[in-house]
Amino acid sequence: MGCSDAEGGFLAGAGAGGPGRGLAGLSTGRSLRSSAMPYSVHDERVTPEDAEAILRQYFAPWIQELGLRVEEVGERHALVRLPWSDSLAREGGGLCGQAMMAAADTATVIAISSARGGFVPMTTVQQSTTFQRPVIGRDVLLDVRVTKLGRSLAFSEVTLTPDGDGDPAAHASTVYAILG
Repeated sequence: MGCSDAEGGFLAGAGAGGPGRGLAGLSTGRSLRSSAMPYSVHDERVTPEDAEAILRQYFAPWIQELGLRVEEVGERHALVRLPWSDSLAREGGGLCGQAMMAAADTATVIAISSARGGFVPMTTVQQSTTFQRPVIGRDVLLDVRVTKLGRSLAFSEVTLTPDGDGDPAAHASTVYAILG
């Protein structure tokens, strides 16, 4: 998962590991395919199956309960599905903003991992989300584009669109610190 670190940011992997797993329980910078070879930028191509493994290995149970599914990953992007659930609806029937923000934050980890060729420890520095209209009874597709990938910072734009609709329901901008 990710949970708040001491600085108030999102620490992907915090609490997901166990004793002796490195920074906040992380298996730091190691390939999901081979625990002996560290990842570096563009070492390997991240597949949707690899991205699903990142979701299972590094995210808390409550994030996993969102049911996020990786539809597509590429060199600097990811497409992630947030399935509709009545349990995520607020009064009035709309999907709650907290669920969409958590999904955007999590999908960004997948996109940055894809851009780097694998998971590395990272933390949210900033996320700004604008909600444009409600989502009722539909899955949400999160299209994440990494706009700048540096050694220590990554920037992305996330468009949240109800499945089958061309008009976005929300937009997020994120900044992440790369820790590993």
